[in-house]
Amino acid sequence: MGKKDNFISFLRAQIGIYREWQSTAEKGYSYIPYRYLLPIKTAADMYLWTARVIEMNPLTVYERKVKPSKGRIVSGAITNMFRIIPVTHRG
Repeated sequence: MGKKDNFISFLRAQIGIYREWQSTAEKGYSYIPYRYLLPIKTAADMYLWTARVIEMNPLTVYERKVKPSKGRIVSGAITNMFRIIPVTHRG
């Protein structure tokens, strides 16, 4: 295995660890007030998106900065707003 392959394996392993930590963290979402949960969940979703992009092609980090567009962030926030509406606010 060359340096390039080692780097790719390393990044993918780190992304796997990140996903495990994120999965554990999500178990605590139910304890976070809605007001704070919306931005936290949206940020977490954007980090997961970034991880997916890097996982597909780890070498992309040498070509460009990997970050979601403002449109993706706003649409993610709107989606989360409807996904996590508190039970007391549902019809």
